[in-house]
Amino acid sequence: MPFSLGKRSCVAESFVKKWLFIYIVAILQNFSISSASGEEAFDEVFHLTIRPKKDVQLTFQLRNES
Repeated sequence: MPFSLGKRSCVAESFVKKWLFIYIVAILQNFSISSASGEEAFDEVFHLTIRPKKDVQLTFQLRNES
């Protein structure tokens, strides 16, 4: 666990989690994100989490301010 548990847990954990949420939301609000290859679906590998079988290249395009 990145922030640990118990008496020795990170004092900034809640701050960092909130900051990361705001940062990710800002990226999603300001950029259109799409697959560089144009694919809409990918083959998945099921482990503890679901991941694509091969690397996925993404394209970030700045949204128009209007």
